[in-house]
Amino acid sequence: MNEKTVSVSNMQEGTGAIRYLPDCNQPLKALIYQSRLPFQFTTLDNERDAKVFFKDEYIYGERGRSDAGFGLWQLAFASKAPLNKENYEAARKAMMSLKSDSGKSLGITLTHLVVPTRSGR
Repeated sequence: MNEKTVSVSNMQEGTGAIRYLPDCNQPLKALIYQSRLPFQFTTLDNERDAKVFFKDEYIYGERGRSDAGFGLWQLAFASKAPLNKENYEAARKAMMSLKSDSGKSLGITLTHLVVPTRSGR
């Protein structure tokens, strides 16, 4: 058997906070969100509701169903390396050089930079 194994990674190691570079232009996404039942806000705050009348209790709630999961790993890059020009360019180069099994370019264009909020806020 003469198969060539190629190791491909979409992760840049480091010790900093993780951030992501996704390609959001593709029909399929790196992360998929599916809404099953739209979220609906409900209030029980009418003076004629039993809990409001007898217990002075106002109830607010939300009901809905959804799910999220991973799509194509090739469409996002994660990095914990310091955010600087060199590391950003290395991440872009790594993602844009991805090819299909047949050797054709996947045409990845990183469209967003997703960073965490500042810690302590």
